[in-house]
Formats: sequence, structure tokens, C-alpha cells
Amino acid sequence: MKLMNKRDKNILSSRKLELYEKNADIIAFYRRNPCIACEDLLGLKLLDAQKYILDQTWNCQYNVWSCSRNFG
Repeated sequence: MKLMNKRDKNILSSRKLELYEKNADIIAFYRRNPCIACEDLLGLKLLDAQKYILDQTWNCQYNVWSCSRNFG
């Protein structure tokens, strides 16, 4: 069993904790909105049909995308 020192308890400062909380909020937002994440993080402009497919299949357990040639 490891004994905790006072130093171990204060590894993260309050400033770092605030930064981590803000980052967690941003990550949660992008996970809820995958189309916005594609545009902001990847720089991809999706067509409406692509946005619809991505939104509908984002939280499904099993997905099949069956798109023909010249779909998007």
C-alpha cells in the first residue's frame, strides 16, 4: 500500500483542472455533433446526404452504408 504525500494530492493546479474541464466540454460537444467536428477539425465540407448518413449512423451499433457511384 502506497502512502500519499501532500505533494501527490496537489498534482494538478486549479488552472489545469479548469482547462481539462473545458476540453472535456469541447470533446463532448464534438462527439454529440460529428458533422460539425468534420468541418471544424478535419476541414471537410460534407454534402447534405453525407451529413444525414453520418448523423443517423453515429450512435447505432450496426451500420451499413450502401452508396452507389457518384453518390457524393
